[in-house]
Amino acid sequence: MRPTHSAGAAFLRQRSAERSRSSDRKVLRDHSVGSLRGGFGASAAAGSVGYGSLYGFKAAVAVIVFYFGVKMLVQFEEILLPFIMALILVSVLEPVKQVTMEVLECTLVLLFQSVPVFICCL
Repeated sequence: MRPTHSAGAAFLRQRSAERSRSSDRKVLRDHSVGSLRGGFGASAAAGSVGYGSLYGFKAAVAVIVFYFGVKMLVQFEEILLPFIMALILVSVLEPVKQVTMEVLECTLVLLFQSVPVFICCL
């Protein structure tokens, strides 16, 4: 049996009322869960945090750390700059000094061997 037009309309109204009540309960449930999660509903919290915002947050933190690192270096430049320059000079000039010392040592040994007066020093 097919329902009449008025019975079909009553059925649709009843179904619509049930849907609105269930959606009201869902909204209420989302708001109660949201109050525990910092004010966002469960569906809003899950949809708003994505990987793009996470990478953006990491990039922002890296920029802030870099900025404050540079600020600290500028603040301590009178102490750090001479120390850094000395460290660079030592690391660059030490191998040059070693090579120069070896060349001078070999030259002196050859010079002492060629001159008979300095034979006693070898």
